[in-house]
Amino acid sequence: MDAQQTTFFQRHLTLIYSIIISLGGIVFGIDGGLMATTISHASFKRYMFGPSETNNPVLGAINSTYSAGQCVGALVSGWFINKYGRRAGMKVSTIIAFIGAGITTGAVDSGMLIAGRTVTGIATGALLSIMPAYISEISRREQRALLVGIMGMSDAVGYMLANWIGFAGEFAKGQGQWRIPLATQLPGTVLLYLLVMILPQSPRWLIQKDRGDEAYTILRDLHQRQGEDYVLGEMAQITAQVRMETEEAKQVYVMDLFSRRYIRRTATAGYMMCITQLAGAGVIQSYQSLFYAGLGFKGNTILLISGCYGLMGVIGQGFNLWFIADKWPRVRTMVSGSLVLAVMLSLLMALSKFYGKGQNIAGSSAGVAFIFLFSGLNALFFNSTTFVIAAEVLPTHLRGYGMGFALACKGATSLWLSQVTPIAFAAIQWKFYAVFIFTLVFAAFFCAFLLPETNQLTLEEIGAAFGDKKMTKDLNEVIQDVQQGDKGFVAHVEDVNQLATEQATV
Repeated sequence: MDAQQTTFFQRHLTLIYSIIISLGGIVFGIDGGLMATTISHASFKRYMFGPSETNNPVLGAINSTYSAGQCVGALVSGWFINKYGRRAGMKVSTIIAFIGAGITTGAVDSGMLIAGRTVTGIATGALLSIMPAYISEISRREQRALLVGIMGMSDAVGYMLANWIGFAGEFAKGQGQWRIPLATQLPGTVLLYLLVMILPQSPRWLIQKDRGDEAYTILRDLHQRQGEDYVLGEMAQITAQVRMETEEAKQVYVMDLFSRRYIRRTATAGYMMCITQLAGAGVIQSYQSLFYAGLGFKGNTILLISGCYGLMGVIGQGFNLWFIADKWPRVRTMVSGSLVLAVMLSLLMALSKFYGKGQNIAGSSAGVAFIFLFSGLNALFFNSTTFVIAAEVLPTHLRGYGMGFALACKGATSLWLSQVTPIAFAAIQWKFYAVFIFTLVFAAFFCAFLLPETNQLTLEEIGAAFGDKKMTKDLNEVIQDVQQGDKGFVAHVEDVNQLATEQATV
């Protein structure tokens, strides 16, 4: 099809589909972010905790069961999307998210609230494992980090909206202060479900299921601007690599993730997801009201600060999309981010130590400024980079299982941090930051010495960076073979299998 005769929609299908998939990030951001402001409303604390307005174990359970749900959702999604596809996984996840949001909004006690948060966690855990895998599998290598970065932007926007919705809730009366904000989770899930209907299947998943004709049609629609030779070469490379992986495996089992061949790739994906929690961003987001109180702020001021905090993630992710995604090497991005965030937290720890009682306005304000900077820098370096690395290092036939495992690692890490944080922060206060500083320094060394560079490689070429067997030429060489060959030979989809077989002999 002549690119000049196509519509804007046809020319930008990959971008449009990535934006639709990424709307799941807004669902996750709102679901995950609302509790940060909800737990600061006096009406919520009186309703859930009684006259004392405090119950740290229950507070920890409200957040930790959400993380436990994420573990379950992530693990189940791996099996589900491998069997039924990425699109089906997103549809089911949005239905579960709607149910969980409804239970949370109508909660009559802390037990029902915890149940709703668990169900919502199952949905968001599944969405978080599906979205980066889905986007990676429809993207060209030159745009993969950028398009997965849109998911990161949606996540940041979701958290920002959650913070401002929570602030606006303060102007409502009684239970409406927190029930109305919690109800805002519902519309996004409905919209996402409707839009998922127009998404295509992942072409790589279709090839894995021996549905090459459908895969070729989707690849042609997605990447038609690159020309027929590019699409044929891409199809040949994917087919050869997927065929080699699936034929050697015979049957795909989740335990293959931990085989000698794939354990390094699995561990890398899992650790990338753990970094997102061990950096401290998730804890600060969920318990920022406690951190601000630790700096001496109170009441509505905490809610206002929370709203401004959310904006920093959007700004940081915007800079990532503009300056870093697909431009910086992945290793440089991760090492720089780890060290910069460690410095930010070190300064914040010092400020919390000396100005934690709020008696020095300048010191407390500086503490808030560093929390804001931390949010922006975390989005700049980590927010989407960790997700794209986790998704791209996994082999196609195990990507669903692998992302499920990786997100389960994230959920498990978040679970114990969510349970421990309110108790630890009440007991040791500013010293708790040292946990995250240490893990960030460790992350810098891990990424510098153990993380292979994957930027600008196709998903089929990345295995070689981990010492795996590569059955195809580089994509540029495959395209040259297509250009130099008989065009009649590769004019039909069925002939691509023959081309793939030839590439597999390389």
